[in-house]
Parts: sequence; structure tokens; C-alpha cells
Amino acid sequence: MDVSRARVIYLSSFEYPSTHGHPLHALSMARAFHTLLEDRFLFVIGGGVRDASLGVVPHASPFGSKFSLLKVFHLRALAYAFWLFVFLVKNRAWRDHLLVFTNDLKVAAAAGLVKLFFRFTLVPEVHGSSESIADILAMRMCDRAVFVTEGLRKQFSLRYTGIESKNIVKGNAVDTKAFEVADARGLRVALGISLSATVIGYVGRFCPMESDKGVNFMIDALALLPKNVSVLLVGGTEEELKTAKERAEAVGNGDRAFFVPLVPFDERYKYFLVADILAYVPPREDRFLAEETSPMKLFEYMAARRPIIASDFPAFREALGEDAFFITPGSKNEFISSVLHARNQSAERVARAYLRAQENSWTARAHTILSFV
Repeated sequence: MDVSRARVIYLSSFEYPSTHGHPLHALSMARAFHTLLEDRFLFVIGGGVRDASLGVVPHASPFGSKFSLLKVFHLRALAYAFWLFVFLVKNRAWRDHLLVFTNDLKVAAAAGLVKLFFRFTLVPEVHGSSESIADILAMRMCDRAVFVTEGLRKQFSLRYTGIESKNIVKGNAVDTKAFEVADARGLRVALGISLSATVIGYVGRFCPMESDKGVNFMIDALALLPKNVSVLLVGGTEEELKTAKERAEAVGNGDRAFFVPLVPFDERYKYFLVADILAYVPPREDRFLAEETSPMKLFEYMAARRPIIASDFPAFREALGEDAFFITPGSKNEFISSVLHARNQSAERVARAYLRAQENSWTARAHTILSFV
């Protein structure tokens, strides 16, 4: 598709503000599409309060307070298809060079019905599989598909014939410039963390949807690390913070664990830089971690130019290459060894990871998708 002429409608059923990875991924992609397309882009979101981070991105919330009812009665996908049909009837200019993009396979399946009346390119971005009729219809109706991991691409290619020749794999991305203006030293002092301490950082929800992100694992491992090592855990909800603080006190590490609640999406970059080492060490593998996630935080870790310790999952290696210290999930011994080596044996890995981050900007990701189509 000619980027200079393309129009994109991004059908997203996410609501803002949000603390979850998928809505924040969508927000980042919406910003990137807007950078490339300006007023030839429209981000369609669910109901709820508009998040200030949407800023100048052209966006619409066509269902307002009724959106929650659409979800309750499982009518979300059909409602989006009806909205798209009416929008294209009323807005003739949008029918030319149109790409309809969505990361909701049910919405993609329903939007495919609108192709009976209007010509456009339908591109679902696949973040997981429900193994339902929606997956089948979305794959049949789509013109192209974007998978966030190689594992997902293989999974869908084996399951649905015809998809092999019309897909690409594009993991997550990051904007490195956001990390260049942060005052890490001042923030470390404000948080009460010694400038001489070695700080292991984690930024993100602690246990969203009961998915263990390794926060307790890191707290427990402190007891086996030198006394000058601390952890900085950023992004927990009120309940997650309470549970983690109680855990730190119970194992005698309360004075070496520092906690920061959820921070706005665009204000979190400085917290990455407070750390000397960044870690993402879920202790158990599941299908989501193994195949269905390309974690945004890993790309942000690379952009922060800090050594990275990560659980050894296929999707994590896909994002990081060999530019991290990988540990067997749940292995405290390997984690401790990695911490001790990371500060003094990571310069080359950090440099390579930063280059990888620079090459994987959100704008470059959006441009690649448009060019592929």
C-alpha cells in the first residue's frame, strides 16, 4: 500500500485509561499510524473516559456508555461492523486506499462482512488464539495478517490453510528518544535509594489476570544477594503493592525493596533508568508467555541501555536475541549468578540491545505493516 495515500481505520475495543499491555500496545501503534498518516488515520476505541495520552491522535468512541452493554451481550464485534458500514456510507473519501486494522479477531471476522459492500484491505494483528469460529472467519476474510510472535504464526499457519503467503511477524517496539530526557539520578535520591546500591528494576503490573510476573521471585532472591543489592518494583496496583510489601517484610527484605505505584504511560521512562539491571523473570511458563506475547517492557528495557535478565521463554528470546542474561524460569541460583555478572560483563550485550531497540521503533513498525499491505 502506498503510504502517502493510505487511510487507516484502527478498530480497537480497548478502553482508556488502561494499565494492561495490549491497550498500551494499541495506543502506541495509533500514535505511530498518526505520525505517518496525520488526518488520514482514525483510532476507534471502546467506551469510557478519554485518556490524556491519546492527545492529538484522531479518535472516536462511537458507543459511549453503551459499550459495556455490548460486551455483556457479546455484541461488540457486530456493533463495530455496523459502525464501519455506516461510517463508510457517510464518508466517501475514506473508501479510497483504506486499510482496516484491528487486534481483535472477533472484530476482524465481523468487519469482513462489510467487505461485501465496500472494497478495503482488512488486516488483523494476532496476539493470541481463541480457537473459535472467529479465528477461522478472521483468517478467511483478511487480506493480510500480522503476528506478534513466530510461535503464533506457526500455530495459525498449521491450523488455517492459505494464511502462509499473506502474513508477517512483527514483535513489539519502542521509541528510544523517550529515554533521553529522564533524570534518573535525581529520582533515585527522591526514592531514598542509595546512589551506591545495585538496583534491579522491574516496570509493569505485578500480577495482572493472575499472571505471575516474577515480583515475588525477585523479592525472595534478595536474601541470597549481597546487602548492597536492592529491587525497585514499579507499576503495581494498590492491592499488588500491599501484597508485595507484605512479602518483602515477611522474608526480611523490607528495607531493600522499593515500591512505586502505577504511573501514567508517558511518565514511566525515568523509572527504567533508576535501575542498574532490569529484570523480567516470570517463574513459570505458560502458553501466553511462551508463544503469545512480545513484551513491550523488553523493548523498553533494551532502549534504557541496561543489562537485562529474563526468563528463558521462546517469545522472550525472539524479542531479545542473545542480548540478555537468560535464566531457567524459577531458578534463583541462575538469577543470582546473572545479577553478579550483569554489572561487569554486559557492555556488548547492552550496546547490541540498544541498536535492536533503535531499529524497532513504533513508527518503523507501522511503516512496515503499511508497506507489506
